[in-house]
Amino acid sequence: MGVRSALVHTLQSAETQVKMNTDIIGPLWDPNRRSEVTYVLQLVILGLAAELAGFPQIKAANVH
Repeated sequence: MGVRSALVHTLQSAETQVKMNTDIIGPLWDPNRRSEVTYVLQLVILGLAAELAGFPQIKAANVH
């Protein structure tokens, strides 16, 4: 699984989980939910960093 597809899968899973929890508990801006929002944002940031770090090698590998 490539970096991009892994990132997309992770974000979709996190988004689904957040939506399910939001339907049950309440809106994301609820103070009790901030840790979950922070967790998802960390996933996004880590995923983007991983893609930025890995993308040049993937691109170079595709050229040859």
